[in-house]
Amino acid sequence: LSNACMAHKLARTAELLQLHSELRVTLFGTSSLLSKRILPSSIPLDLLKFLRLWDYEGSLLIEERRLISDALTREVVRIHRQLQHAALQLKGPAQLPALQAWDAALAQVMVAQQRTIIQLVEVANVLHAEASKLVRSLTGEHKGPVRADDQQLKCAEQQIAQDR
Repeated sequence: LSNACMAHKLARTAELLQLHSELRVTLFGTSSLLSKRILPSSIPLDLLKFLRLWDYEGSLLIEERRLISDALTREVVRIHRQLQHAALQLKGPAQLPALQAWDAALAQVMVAQQRTIIQLVEVANVLHAEASKLVRSLTGEHKGPVRADDQQLKCAEQQIAQDR
């Protein structure tokens, strides 16, 4: 269950990184009104700290845990059937011992989960690097204060309200 939760957590992290990058471009891109008034936050995200602190598995509802567990069980059963079918074709009537077949099926599912986790870590790292580059480019294109004060925010909000 923990590997599946880690995969879900990494996929969600990748989605959030992509979303935040798109929001930054929309809010602070060259054609945005906010880009003329304030700068985006240049505080970098510590991705490892974020992943360490986010207790994804602990935040799941009982129903969500059951859905993930059921999906894992279905996958192990599917792999077990494939192994049994392959054993029948290769060895004739002799099959793998039951415990060995289930262990092999579980091992294959765990290897697949670990491969998925590795791929998602790579995706999250690429998106994190792109997001960092985007923030640097957005903050580097502007001259002036790095942080927005309350007056700047109010002015930007008024300008947006007038443009609607």
